[in-house]
Amino acid sequence: MYIGRFVTLGRMADGSAFIGYRVSSRSFPNRKLIETDTGIQVVNLETATTSRFVSYHALVCSEHVAVAGNGDHVTYIFDQINGNAPVKQALTNVLHGMSYEHDQYNTPRIAGIIDKKSSECYLGIVSESDLLIQKIELEPLQIQYIATYNHNTIDRSYRHSFSHNSIKSAKDVCNVLVDKQPFSEFSFPVSCCSALAIPEGFAKSIRNEVYPGK
Repeated sequence: MYIGRFVTLGRMADGSAFIGYRVSSRSFPNRKLIETDTGIQVVNLETATTSRFVSYHALVCSEHVAVAGNGDHVTYIFDQINGNAPVKQALTNVLHGMSYEHDQYNTPRIAGIIDKKSSECYLGIVSESDLLIQKIELEPLQIQYIATYNHNTIDRSYRHSFSHNSIKSAKDVCNVLVDKQPFSEFSFPVSCCSALAIPEGFAKSIRNEVYPGK
């Protein structure tokens, strides 16, 4: 099944929150993720397009906040939070203001946020027909996701439990988003990234891997 890009939120066995983002693409598979001063950026490996829908910061972190999503709205959400806007307000303001991507697929914008100060996690999506913002309450060893296509609503049916030993680091989060069910069933994976809340801020990881023709 193809669900496009997706954002995940989860909690480790000790309750520590993590966020993950996977690039899955049929149209622009020749991309990778790179670490920057402010987070992790999706870069296009071809010169055919410089579209902001193709190259963007997928994950931006500070000591207290991590924001992930499928476009340049990620940076704007982060900037509003950095300017002391409440997390829910920043997410709502930006998704409502920017709306969905006016590309050939009317791709929704999706985003996830971890706020360490309040211990809150949020998912949001704006599509051609809806704007959904929800605080996500997760138990340890749970993960929830939202995607751009098909699984593009905030629903408990997109919440799953994982084993105690499967996620112990940010690198493990990336591996789960590619190799473990239900994520291994989602086609055209390109790359993924993650951030795990730690006392010093966020530990980040990247996995770049192209699966041609899957």
